[in-house]
Amino acid sequence: MQAESINGGLNNYRASKCMYATGKGGGNCLKNASDGYLFVFDGGSPGWQEAGGQPTVETEILVSRDGASIVDVVYNGSPL
Repeated sequence: MQAESINGGLNNYRASKCMYATGKGGGNCLKNASDGYLFVFDGGSPGWQEAGGQPTVETEILVSRDGASIVDVVYNGSPL
């Protein structure tokens, strides 16, 4: 939800499908981090992934170890 908020809301932005795979424990978006959970994922305008489009945003968000809070938005910008 943090990425959706900082990228203009759901009318303007959708995160990669891996961020919605709640039963898969973060799926491909979850990376190892010693100080919490690091999610690294692409995003773009609504429907970008379903239409086979290219992402316009890459986001890296660090979530606390207990999952209760955002520790840091490490990166939010053009795909690297």
